[in-house]
Amino acid sequence: MRHATLFPAALAAGLLLSAAGSASAASQPKHWTAPVAPTGSGLSARDDNREVAALNWLEAKGYRDFGAVKPVGRDFQITARKNGKLTTVMVDPQTGEIIGG
Repeated sequence: MRHATLFPAALAAGLLLSAAGSASAASQPKHWTAPVAPTGSGLSARDDNREVAALNWLEAKGYRDFGAVKPVGRDFQITARKNGKLTTVMVDPQTGEIIGG
């Protein structure tokens, strides 16, 4: 008989701990990272991070609506819109230098 009364109490305690763990995980801030390049894309994780850096430079300089992104040597050729005009530029992801557009 004693085991029958302990089981519901243990089950309830386990559910409370489970709910508390879920609540604390939900309150943690999310940390965003660069997406990993899909297998077979030809881009390494390092190239993918460089691509994100190039897009960030463009966004900071007023470019929007990014389209095609193509690695060219150490730079990226990117199609984007600035002041309503669609343009293609080359971006050095390390320095932020933008050529064209």
